Amino acid sequence: MRAKELDEDYIKDCVRYLNKYMRPLRSPADVVAMFSDCKRAKDHLICGFLNLLKFYRKVLGYPRDFIDALKEGVPSVRRGVDNYVPSEEAVIKTLRTLRNGPLKYYLFYWVPLATGIRVKKDAIRLITEADLSKAERIETPHGAYYFLRLDWVGRTKATFVVCLPDFVYDMIIKFRESGEKLTYNGVRMYRRKRLPHIEEPNSMRDFCYNKLLELGMPESAADFLNGCGPRRIGGKHYMDKVRQIEAHYPRYLAYL
Repeated sequence: MRAKELDEDYIKDCVRYLNKYMRPLRSPADVVAMFSDCKRAKDHLICGFLNLLKFYRKVLGYPRDFIDALKEGVPSVRRGVDNYVPSEEAVIKTLRTLRNGPLKYYLFYWVPLATGIRVKKDAIRLITEADLSKAERIETPHGAYYFLRLDWVGRTKATFVVCLPDFVYDMIIKFRESGEKLTYNGVRMYRRKRLPHIEEPNSMRDFCYNKLLELGMPESAADFLNGCGPRRIGGKHYMDKVRQIEAHYPRYLAYL
């Protein structure tokens, strides 16, 4: 799973579910019983178990017929396209609720809303690791924001640039000075236990993307800002997208 560059927290969750539910397996019926005991987050157990079977077959040399038979007991998970985008009212309600709690969770929701950055990995990395000293402060009639070139290009995903409103930038600085820790799992557990009624963090990113388009940003520029599309791009194409973002992002800044 690490070789596929999957999220480290997700890998740990899969292993945790395997540790909790794994049992001696002699037939597909044993696999069915194992998954019947798992009442939630079955996708973690499915992903971990299928990778484990692949390890048994390709590395340890277990018989193919036996491994294929065990796979028959793995439940199928329906996956559809998630077209949900929260309403403006839902976003405001979520932010107002989080404002009364720890700064780090309030900040974590603001980052994908303001930047469109991917939530699970890159938002955490931006908040905790990015070199903000390289950010360029840009003044607009609607306020100021910081433009930061990241160029985080992985095997399947990329984050090229971010635009940070000055108040989000200031929150990041304040969080770093606090010395607190921030993880995606921590955010997820905080929401589940304390605030299950608020929006998912990833919904903030979806809202950002749709609002950018609504306010007139070209789709290709919005995709670039969200890290979608080709991971390898030429210099001229790169600068064209940056110019489009700088021309249209101030409208979104004013909206925020």
